[in-house]
Amino acid sequence: DGENSDCTGNTAEAGALTFGYTQDVWFGNLGWQRSTVQNDAAGGLATSGDVDTVSAGLGRRWDALAGWALDASLHGSSQVQSFDNGGGESDITAWTLSLAGEHERLGRIDLSAMTGQVTNPLTNETLDQESLQADYAHGLGKYGELGLYWHDVTDLSGDSGLESSDRTWGLKYSGPCCGAR
Repeated sequence: DGENSDCTGNTAEAGALTFGYTQDVWFGNLGWQRSTVQNDAAGGLATSGDVDTVSAGLGRRWDALAGWALDASLHGSSQVQSFDNGGGESDITAWTLSLAGEHERLGRIDLSAMTGQVTNPLTNETLDQESLQADYAHGLGKYGELGLYWHDVTDLSGDSGLESSDRTWGLKYSGPCCGAR
């Protein structure tokens, strides 16, 4: 529960059920969540309603391939938001493929690609979402970790008024953790 700047209230309630599975080299999950949001700002016309989300993922792990531990996974989700004002529904569907590898001496690399679609509740137009990510990290022993990253995100392509694109790359450092010396 909270209060908006115009002294109107807002509340959010959620319930979720998730199942996870891990055995030997396989792992997976299945989940469902239902949220109800009530925002009294502007009469709650644009933001109040229910959100239902279903997600599932499946992955596999390979150990000791020339010193590498590798993971591959596919995750999908579908979200439907219905608005109390009768303003339609917003649907979001996304698929993510992730690959990760870790080597004791060479470091860790994570790669992921996501593709998805969003339905604009006002126009019923389907807009695309895409992202690519690459992260590399190498341990520095007691001195922490040094890494490189590159992220490329295109959001809501198909609507020139809403489309955004972001490309980010950089160097990152994480200091020693938890009292390491």
